[in-house]
Amino acid sequence: MTIRNITFAFLLLVLCPSTLFSQNDGSSQSRGSKGNLKKGLARIKNYLDESPGKGIDTTYILVPEKPWSVAVNTNLHHASMTLDSFWDLDGEKYIMGMKTDNGVQTSVGFKVNYRDTGIGFSKVIGKKKGSNFSFSTATNKYGINISLDSYKSGYPEIRFKETIDGQTEEEKGKDDLETPIKVKTQFIDAYYIFNNKHFSYLATNNPANIQLKSAGSFLAGMMYYHSKVDYISDDLKNVMLTFLMHNIGKQTVTQVSVGAGYAYNWVPFKGWLVSAMCMPMLTLYNKAKLYRYSSDVFEYFDDLPEDYIGKCDYWPIGKERTTNRMLINFDSRMTISYNYKNYILMAQGQYHHFRYGKNEYKGRTSEWNANISLGYRF
Repeated sequence: MTIRNITFAFLLLVLCPSTLFSQNDGSSQSRGSKGNLKKGLARIKNYLDESPGKGIDTTYILVPEKPWSVAVNTNLHHASMTLDSFWDLDGEKYIMGMKTDNGVQTSVGFKVNYRDTGIGFSKVIGKKKGSNFSFSTATNKYGINISLDSYKSGYPEIRFKETIDGQTEEEKGKDDLETPIKVKTQFIDAYYIFNNKHFSYLATNNPANIQLKSAGSFLAGMMYYHSKVDYISDDLKNVMLTFLMHNIGKQTVTQVSVGAGYAYNWVPFKGWLVSAMCMPMLTLYNKAKLYRYSSDVFEYFDDLPEDYIGKCDYWPIGKERTTNRMLINFDSRMTISYNYKNYILMAQGQYHHFRYGKNEYKGRTSEWNANISLGYRF
């Protein structure tokens, strides 16, 4: 099976799974399934071939003749997650904070597109560990992007702030964890483009279209964000950190946000494109799950034995679901690209900011990506 049929089969599973199944019985079932598969692939191919050119002004937007493109890329990625726990002990207020930071990770990868739909994968190089999988599809009216990230942070920043009799003191420093904190994120964003006749979202994200003249558009968007942070460890080496975070050893955050913004495609010279987009978003759904743990170690908090690791145990004491308040998040991105014959050189930058928390804890996540890719149409 060629790479083209593999990609079409993947799109068929995502968009039209029902076409894979035949209603025939007996010996005709196999032939019917193969026939349905071919019809489904042909139907998706026709849809993908037609969608980039629907309803556009061809003096502003060009649809290349060659439908396929493959690109190699290098990506710089930085993510930080800050968690603060609040303590009030006999009128004395304390804040214990932790900031996980994956540093600036460098990854290499690829992306394969057929018209306006593509899949990509990248892997972090060097000593750090992490990976990213992406899927995107779009028409002139809408765009959808899916991104799955994972990384580990073994060198978080720890902050401690206390307020006694109106006087506040703060200490902070790096802590070298023997067992790294594990972070996984899932991100889905979708946009609707109002000026889809003159403004091409496809030109900013993949090689399906080329913007010929400058144009802008208002956008409506929706965003789904899910993160999982795990800093409890089977070897108990992070158990004191768990205690200081109100016995929270794991947590998940799920958000759904909607917003409106504006994007502009500027064409300074033939073949060049500079695009920018900014969209504030309001969280309509903002929930967290907190997994709390207890341990024998907590009994020795004031007089912890040196050999406590291996002698003590820990166990879950409950899972708490919280509904967080409505917050404002931000999504922004910028693209610079150059098209020369069948070659595409593209540089992209993207920034996300999320906030969450309630009562005894608060958190925020900031993430940016900078990507450079070289692609070829065929």
